[in-house]
Amino acid sequence: IRLDEARIPAHFTREASLLDLPVEGGSVGSKLHGHPMYAGRAASFFHGELAALMIGTAYAAADEYARIIAERPLALDPGRTRADLHDYQRHL
Repeated sequence: IRLDEARIPAHFTREASLLDLPVEGGSVGSKLHGHPMYAGRAASFFHGELAALMIGTAYAAADEYARIIAERPLALDPGRTRADLHDYQRHL
């Protein structure tokens, strides 16, 4: 959506801070749309995004660890990889 030199009437707007918006009894969005999906604060969405990033990072680290132990040979037995030993498998 692009608005160039547009004027929005004041009665179409609502001044509020999304971090401490009171949602008791429903928010402006839930009253407008009649759906509880719009009743949350913006901070709850941001926390969900941060959690998704951290979970994705943890999965990537586990995948990288599995790749490394499958490729690296043991120091005292070069014919075997670290993935063959239970000591390296228990971290996953």
